[in-house]
Amino acid sequence: MEFVGEMPKNLRVGLSLRLRIELGQASEELLLPVGGFYKDTGGNWVFVLDADNHAVRRDIKLGRKIQRTFESLGQG
Repeated sequence: MEFVGEMPKNLRVGLSLRLRIELGQASEELLLPVGGFYKDTGGNWVFVLDADNHAVRRDIKLGRKIQRTFESLGQG
């Protein structure tokens, strides 16, 4: 690690340091698990529950694949 300017005074040589690095901006997305729905629908649609608790088919668009999930970009 290289510091711009002075090294922080509370940091000692050999001290463990935890870093959290974000690549891009944080956002809240609907994530869908990779699995049966993708195999069966090609990732083009899903069933969702409406206000009356009835399953309704909705077309969707998928975004990034992140580990074991797909990002849903909303209705297609």
